[in-house]
Amino acid sequence: MRKMKRMFEGTRIKVIDGLLIGEPPSEKYNPGLYLSADPEDSAALDDLVGIATRFGEGSKCGDTSATKMTNSGIVKGAIGLFVSMILAANASSPATTDALVHSLCISQPAFLDQIARLIPDLMPKAYRFVGEFEEFAESVAGTECREVYEGMIKIFEKVAEAHENQEKDINVLIKFAAEAQRSWESNTGVTGEPEHDKSYLYSVLGGGEL
Repeated sequence: MRKMKRMFEGTRIKVIDGLLIGEPPSEKYNPGLYLSADPEDSAALDDLVGIATRFGEGSKCGDTSATKMTNSGIVKGAIGLFVSMILAANASSPATTDALVHSLCISQPAFLDQIARLIPDLMPKAYRFVGEFEEFAESVAGTECREVYEGMIKIFEKVAEAHENQEKDINVLIKFAAEAQRSWESNTGVTGEPEHDKSYLYSVLGGGEL
């Protein structure tokens, strides 16, 4: 965005950096609209203050784009982590994936909601995530963060290939997402251990009764 801004230096054109963050707008959902500008262009934001989130003092053109990138990195990075651990659990055994659902229901139930919503939506988009994470990796070149993004690239490449060829990893992820949704819906609002048979975790791991 800073490069685009420089294209208009010396002109009367004011450049505003603006982006929507979140899902597409609908009757039930409003995404966030974020705007930033260099100090000399900030007056152009005044007419938009009622409909957008305006950055505070010290902000500049490019801050909105940076917010979008870091937000996307967190959300999609979490998806990549979910995928890698689900497939790792299944590589151990299908019973381990069952136990993973149960353990998340006890320890991090909100993750189940995220997995149920985000994993199925990933499948046809994984190839796009590859390109985005290549940009992320380039933006942090020379730091240890680059290796993190390069690892995510490999994960999304694997998912994209599996989706194209309808490999078994896709079925594993879809099944896990469905189980995550079932567990989330049946235990919404429950704190502490959900209402499962106490021997559940032991039985799926082959440990027998408590």
